[in-house]
Amino acid sequence: MKTTTVDQSLFVVVPEFGCAGGPLVHRLTEAGRMRAFRVGSGTTEAGARVLSAISIAGTAAIETRSGARLTLTDFGRIATAEATSALVDRGLISLVTGTTRAYQITANGLAAAASGEAECARLLARVRAAHPIH
Repeated sequence: MKTTTVDQSLFVVVPEFGCAGGPLVHRLTEAGRMRAFRVGSGTTEAGARVLSAISIAGTAAIETRSGARLTLTDFGRIATAEATSALVDRGLISLVTGTTRAYQITANGLAAAASGEAECARLLARVRAAHPIH
């Protein structure tokens, strides 16, 4: 009988309520979540980070303007030019015109993000099946 295992770096077993305790549960690590999201959405690693971040709010600005000063946002720190241009070329996000650079997710981007989240759920189900908590 062949047993299925999942790479231990993709998940952790933690108390459900953190330091407050509770039953033990499986959680995907950031690396596990990004790997599954990348596979599901069909993007590169950098593209998956950008798509995941922008899918939460729908629109994200690269920078904010305060007078003559431009300041990078948290989204701007992870959104590389290569990743955003690749996502724009694939039609997953689009550039918003205005005073600062911002991107918004498209319908195709929402579908890709949903596929990425579904792949995260499938990975978590595989983890639970392969590594049961006793």
